Amino acid sequence: MSKINLRTLLSKTVSAIKEKLGVDSFTWAQFETKLSEAMNGADAFSKAVFEDGSVSFGKTEGDGRDLNIVVPNGISKIGLGIFYKNARLKTIVIPQSVETIEKNAFNECENLVGITLNSGVKKIEENAFQYCDSATELIIPNSVETIGNNVCEYSGFQNIVIGDGTKTIGESAFRYCRNLQTIKLGKNLTSIGESAFQGTAITEITIPKGITVMGTGWFMECNKLETIKFPEHEIIPTFTSDSRPGFGTTKYIEVPANLVSAWKAADRWSDFENMIRAIN
Repeated sequence: MSKINLRTLLSKTVSAIKEKLGVDSFTWAQFETKLSEAMNGADAFSKAVFEDGSVSFGKTEGDGRDLNIVVPNGISKIGLGIFYKNARLKTIVIPQSVETIEKNAFNECENLVGITLNSGVKKIEENAFQYCDSATELIIPNSVETIGNNVCEYSGFQNIVIGDGTKTIGESAFRYCRNLQTIKLGKNLTSIGESAFQGTAITEITIPKGITVMGTGWFMECNKLETIKFPEHEIIPTFTSDSRPGFGTTKYIEVPANLVSAWKAADRWSDFENMIRAIN
């Protein structure tokens, strides 16, 4: 289904919108900036706006006023590319009813600074927050199970917290987030895709014990990375390929004291035995 710009959709339903708003006339800016209030819940029109994939806010032009949106409760997903390249979007609040944020939903929203994800979101698809230059923090709630490929790639995030419900992080998820200094991984992760943290500014990272296979390119070009921690591992992780793992500028690989000798002798890890030490 081809996308229809929201402005075009509104022009076809002006009578219904006037009735909904209780006014004789309205400007596009008035409606756009008060969308959530106007909808008063997840009626058929707001579902068309946010869910069905046929509507797009599109690349915005005009007077440059900020667009702040609180998505109505009752909406089940944020549709494919709905805010793609929307330069006016400043803040977005996702309600508990939303389960999926689809591909490219906020891709290239260069002025998006405020992202609130309420518990209820289960899946964030690929490229959802890619190239969000102005965004600085992303708190992913415990409800999120899957984070897609390239989800935040090339974005401005400085701090990311991933909830304990997340099982999978896709390839290049945070790749080249050049400002990313801290990332907290959920304790129940079982899979992290290749190049997930490549080119970030993290200084240390703690790997959950459910991760038993590591990507060789996770930490390539991490030029501020000093410490990688494995505090709860009982099994020494293997690697996804035979290529030499890239650990950036890592000084220390910290592991449980009872595994230090075995870790230093393990295949592929033996190349880094001088970096391996007991965790503090």
